[in-house]
Amino acid sequence: MLCATVIMEQVVVDQQWNIKDLILSLEESTTIPEVVVNGNRVNRESESYLSFLLDLSSELMVGENQIEITR
Repeated sequence: MLCATVIMEQVVVDQQWNIKDLILSLEESTTIPEVVVNGNRVNRESESYLSFLLDLSSELMVGENQIEITR
């Protein structure tokens, strides 16, 4: 039986953050995680067991944002 873990976070981006790079760091996982920001899948294909960084700067907007990570 396969079991998925879903992490959902609401992130509020302040106007001052709009000029900065916003990076999500994902540590190693036994499966390839799927990252969805405001309804858009943003992660590239990756090997499982590897850590990787995702630049969310272009996906996040000022105000409330929804980030969902499925492992």
